[in-house]
Formats: sequence, structure tokens, C-alpha cells
Amino acid sequence: MIDLGLDGARAIVVGAGFIPYRAGHGRGSALQLAAAGATVACVDLDEGRAGEIAAEIQQAGGKAFPVVGDVRTEAEAQRIIDEAVAGLGGVDVLVDVVGEAIFAPSHEQAEGTGGAITQVTSVDGFSSARYHVGCGAAKAGVISLIKTYSDEYGKYGIRVNCVAPGNVGGGVWDKPDVPFGQDVVNSLAPPRPIDIANGALAPGA
Repeated sequence: MIDLGLDGARAIVVGAGFIPYRAGHGRGSALQLAAAGATVACVDLDEGRAGEIAAEIQQAGGKAFPVVGDVRTEAEAQRIIDEAVAGLGGVDVLVDVVGEAIFAPSHEQAEGTGGAITQVTSVDGFSSARYHVGCGAAKAGVISLIKTYSDEYGKYGIRVNCVAPGNVGGGVWDKPDVPFGQDVVNSLAPPRPIDIANGALAPGA
């Protein structure tokens, strides 16, 4: 892996647990951050999922611990972040993979020591989403939120970005890599969840 300067970084991944037959962007982001040297607070509303991804990282030689809770309420979100920050000793990177994110004003949340926030959104937030109106509208709102917080958090040295996947297959973590250029019809390798995780890794560096 390319050295992205994440060795020793303190990262929170919200939605880090893996649900079978789903793409697993949170799991991938947690694994990649840990592989890059970060300590990862693995947040999930399901205790089993949070524990599983933390254990998977530890078994691979990385550093991680589970944090259980539902960030869709303000009180729980605050408790979760407080618990994660206490375990990490601070926070440098936040990857948010959740359908309903609630944030507080920057002056209440920012440490002032720099860092990065990455939100996984969707291409549906940028263009029309036929038969997918709810998701498209929600993701467009999140993208607007990201732009606003990018402006708000900049004075604290915090970068705010998003990764907006298109149609990425679910439950394909066990499939081998497909080399580029071997399909005469479509020379591009099909997108996999790990590709989205790599996209989340880079803005966090």
C-alpha cells in the first residue's frame, strides 16, 4: 500500500459493520485505514457487526475497537463520538457510511488540530435517479451538507469530501481481482467495494 501518512492516525468509521449481500463500504474503509496504520474505532448499531470488524482488523495485525450505537439520534451520536474519541485519544479521520447523518455545528465538534471527514454518498445525488427518488434526494442533501461543512471546517484545518459510488455489486468481497483490459467488450474492471474503500482512504490521508 502507498504510504498516505496515516500511520498512527486516529480514525472513526461509522457504519463499519458488514451486512452480507451489501457492498460493505464501511467494512472496506475500516480495513484499509487499519492497513495504512490507523487505529480505527468501528462504529455500528449492531454489536455483533461492530465486534466482528474490530476482530477482523486485530487478526490482520491492525488496531481497532468496537463502538456500538445508533448515530441517527443526536444524543446517541454525541455519546458514540465521545466514546470513540476517548478510546482513540482524539480523532484525525472520520468516515461516515450511514443513511441518516446528523451533525452538530462545527464550533461544537472540531478539535482545531486538523483532520479529514469523508462521507459515502451516491451518484444519485448528482443526477436524476429514476425509481430511486428517496435515495437521490437524500444523497443530494448530504452532498450539499458536505460542501457547507467543507467551508465551515476549513478554518480548523479539516477537509470534508465525499465518495459517490454508482452501481457497485454487493457481496462480492470473495471475488478475485479482474485485470484491466482483458474483456474485449468492456476493458474496465468492474467496480468492487474495495475500490470505494480506497476512494475513502485517499481523502482521509
